[in-house]
Amino acid sequence: MSDFVLVPVKPDQISLEALPDSFDLVQYAQSINGQERRSIVGIVRNMTYRRTQQYRAKFPTIANASASGELPPMFDNFLANHPALSTATYGTQEFGTLKQRFTTDYDSVRKVALELEQRCNAYQFPAKQRRSSYGQVFRRVLDALAANC
Repeated sequence: MSDFVLVPVKPDQISLEALPDSFDLVQYAQSINGQERRSIVGIVRNMTYRRTQQYRAKFPTIANASASGELPPMFDNFLANHPALSTATYGTQEFGTLKQRFTTDYDSVRKVALELEQRCNAYQFPAKQRRSSYGQVFRRVLDALAANC
């Protein structure tokens, strides 16, 4: 049903623990389809406040695994942890423009959307499916993080 998957990542332990299963689900969908579609176009940091201990302790390791190609690429832009983003999707509120909907977070939402568009337009589907599982790689990353605590 889709060509691309965007993986939002919240910098907390519960969300990070769920990522291997998310990666495995995408890989399973690829195997059913028998095509290279449903490729993970990237990881976007969601509800991110870079000054938190969890962010500083976890994300450099994840970013390194992403930069080395072990995990999908991480987006340069991110969605901040602001109340305006949490309420922007309430169906009971009416908004005339996206800038009104996202208020002070409009610029960060726009940057993520533009980066997503750019990555999808530039994406080259691989000739063959990756043999290593992102789920397995991310489990190793989590194990390494746990060992360092």
